[in-house]
Amino acid sequence: MTSSDLGEEGAGTRRSPRPWGLAQDLGRYWLPDPADPLSWEPGSVGAAHFPRGFMRTSNLISAYVDTRALSIWEQAKMLRGLRARPDLYADLTTCDLDEQGDLSYGDARRIAEAAARHGGADSAAEQGTAQHKVLETRLRTGKLVGTYAMQDAQLALEALLKTHLLQPAPEYAERIVVNTHVKCAGRFDVPLWDMQPGSDRQGPRGILMADLKTKKKAFWSVLEQRAQLAVYARADAMWDEAQQCYVTPPPFDLDEGILMHLPQGGGVAQLLRMDLRKGWATACRAREIVDDRAESKSAPMLRDIVRIPPAPTGYAYWSARLALVSSLAEGSEVMTGAGRDGSVENAEYLQLNEQAQQLAARISGNQLTS
Repeated sequence: MTSSDLGEEGAGTRRSPRPWGLAQDLGRYWLPDPADPLSWEPGSVGAAHFPRGFMRTSNLISAYVDTRALSIWEQAKMLRGLRARPDLYADLTTCDLDEQGDLSYGDARRIAEAAARHGGADSAAEQGTAQHKVLETRLRTGKLVGTYAMQDAQLALEALLKTHLLQPAPEYAERIVVNTHVKCAGRFDVPLWDMQPGSDRQGPRGILMADLKTKKKAFWSVLEQRAQLAVYARADAMWDEAQQCYVTPPPFDLDEGILMHLPQGGGVAQLLRMDLRKGWATACRAREIVDDRAESKSAPMLRDIVRIPPAPTGYAYWSARLALVSSLAEGSEVMTGAGRDGSVENAEYLQLNEQAQQLAARISGNQLTS
């Protein structure tokens, strides 16, 4: 940060050097603080306070979710890539090692990521990104793009939504939201209007938060997915990229969300109902875990955990200390310390001496004196 990044009043009024809501850095969204009234006013870019970093919603929830199976899968892909790439193995064997015989963090990360990519660790994510692009383009332009398989999957999804009387809400697609309660931000896919007819009204009954997933296999857990949708549904600020300010999110349903599952490589498309009440409870617990971890690594906390012994003064201290001695020599040192303690009165010292003699008798049968 340079002096040019500061306003005339100093560090308390930092200005934003770039449009907000677009840049992500180290797993965070950089956005204005919704508590700042200027962040809700169109055309106030550069006039409000400098953006703050919000944790990504997926990173928040991952603190709560068991990722052991995912880690083993990633390790298997990395080993597969390392076996298939002799050049990477050669690179590994020629890297410098530190005094403990370990690779530097930079070398280890570089080789591991290259091996994982070659082993196919990124292929599923890349295919999923492509299918999301098909959905986004369809909503924005009405055109079908991608491979024939991707187009077929998109059409299957559209037919399935109609069967459930659900309609995509393109006006709210791909929006960034901030949930200040759990202190995170994220970009959701596309909500769905619930078109089931009501008894006293026509048209949409409500708007459901929804997300598109393309994993090949069936879901064996939706803990992370329903928590993520619950955070989006309860967001209290939505970023408007056109106006460069926050706007109020629509009233999303807080009970139900929809997971749109389009399995890669074919398979039956299906809609999964997400219990957002349970998802919100999970998200709040995840926030507690993240805060607990952050506090446990703070410098003040680490200093405070160093236990300070009680002050060696007073009759009560020396009596308790004397009860813990295990040798005559140690007992003599304790009595010497008590004798030098000006807060110990003569009568108290005599009591300590009697205690020391009884203790000495138990240790060796000899009397312990000061």
